[in-house]
Amino acid sequence: MPAHPDYQALFEALPGIHLALSPALTIVAASAQAAEVAGQPLEQLLGQAAAVVFAPSAASELGLIGAELQTGLAAVTASRAPHERQAGGWQHRTWPVLGPENEIRYFLYRAEPAAERSVPLTDKPAVTPDFRELYDVLPVIVWTTQLDGGADYHNARWLEYTGLTIAQAEADGWLDVVHSDDQVRVLETWLRARTGGTDYFNEYRIRRADGQYRWQLVRGVPRRDAAGAILGWTGTTLDIHDQKLVEQRLASQDRHLQQILSQVPAHIATLLGPDHVYGFLNEKGNQLFGGKVKPGMPAALAVPELVTNGYIKLVDEIYRTGKPFVLSEMPMVQPPAADGSVATLYFDGVLQPLTDEQGQTQGILVFGIDVTERVEAKQRTAELMAEIREQNAQFRTMVESLPLFVYIADEQGKILYINPQRYEFTGQQAEQGLSNWAEPLHPDDRRRLKEDFARGRRLGQAWSGEYRLRRHDGLYRWHLLRAVPMLRPEDGSVGRWYASSVDIDDQKQFQRQLETKDEYLRQILTQAPAMIATLEGPSTATLFSTAATSNW
Repeated sequence: MPAHPDYQALFEALPGIHLALSPALTIVAASAQAAEVAGQPLEQLLGQAAAVVFAPSAASELGLIGAELQTGLAAVTASRAPHERQAGGWQHRTWPVLGPENEIRYFLYRAEPAAERSVPLTDKPAVTPDFRELYDVLPVIVWTTQLDGGADYHNARWLEYTGLTIAQAEADGWLDVVHSDDQVRVLETWLRARTGGTDYFNEYRIRRADGQYRWQLVRGVPRRDAAGAILGWTGTTLDIHDQKLVEQRLASQDRHLQQILSQVPAHIATLLGPDHVYGFLNEKGNQLFGGKVKPGMPAALAVPELVTNGYIKLVDEIYRTGKPFVLSEMPMVQPPAADGSVATLYFDGVLQPLTDEQGQTQGILVFGIDVTERVEAKQRTAELMAEIREQNAQFRTMVESLPLFVYIADEQGKILYINPQRYEFTGQQAEQGLSNWAEPLHPDDRRRLKEDFARGRRLGQAWSGEYRLRRHDGLYRWHLLRAVPMLRPEDGSVGRWYASSVDIDDQKQFQRQLETKDEYLRQILTQAPAMIATLEGPSTATLFSTAATSNW
């Protein structure tokens, strides 16, 4: 162990369990808490073999620490690199202090109570639960991918259309339903979009659940964070099979401690006497001040900013009272960079009084861990939540601009939300529409709709039906309504109903016109004096005139 008089004092005052071991794995320095856990006086602990003091065992806290210490020492000896892991409620870190020939001069070990980690920004889901619920009732296929292109979400329309499960569709599983003749072209186009960070556009065939391949128009756009970095892609898939067949037919007609402490992942210093003279400052700590601090310099003279930001006043108070001060995300403004920019770092740690045998404060240990990334992650998370709220508002705006009606009801069938398009269609006022939503329904359809809804609630299954809805001018028009349940994950019961309806009156009228024409044709045939019949295939008759029936 180096003979610097401050080293053992530093180790003794360090918070948490800290050990310095020789290459022979004997203890050369230890913190006060390490001695407390070992159950021995500090002076008796030094010089003993770590494997004896901290014998590995699963039966006690001491034994658990010993087991993790042995694991860390073995890993560091083999790799010459730091080893860290969380176990038994502690965060364990072991790392080497290397000499000029890359030999191990010392081993350092630290154990601290495991801290609760901030949620990384990259944990942002591509599709929030609110979005998922609404996506699942839209009459289009919606999908999202991660940055590497692996699919991480398909809405209910996709799963229903392809017959795949969620697990089968994840990552590159969606390729299984792409026509084999289209797969190479699909992957090449997808790779170009990912590497270029561009929109994705393609047309290819996807196998439907019944085995039929149908042409789809697939569009995707990059999903970016607040800084513009791509997080993944979001896209839609639209069936264009009938249109494609027409195009193909038309085309056929034509044709993508100095060494030790300098390597401690913390900022450490000692401030001695009432003038707070730097007795020690590790390299990482000196980096905070641009490398301009030397031992023997009073802190107020070495770093004048410590006076203006109130840091010296805080240290004066700690020196006077002898009470430690815990740092929690304490900001520290850095010296201006070469380009003139000024950064702010944040620290957790402690300002710990260093006392003599009589308990008199002789100095202060400064121990800080840079938590800037955590603080910035919190800030980004707050920004992200604001962005999510904005996206929710944007999505609500989108829902309220779709050419269809959207409904949300509770598990009992009480209507909670109707988008403005329905109020505009029916002429109802919003404050009346929720409680009197069934009033614009045709009198002959109200009972049937309520019975269909009651049956869906009883079975907990999606349901649909065709009903007439009165327009604001008094005209009734046919609508196709589809409702799907949102199930609670804890017990599978229905928590909400999400529904949408679309106007199909023109199709119904067209269908009636066709039926009228068919009936008119049949009347002509029944009255025709000649024998008339239509055939499918060489021997299957589908339509007879009266004369043909009697003479066939």
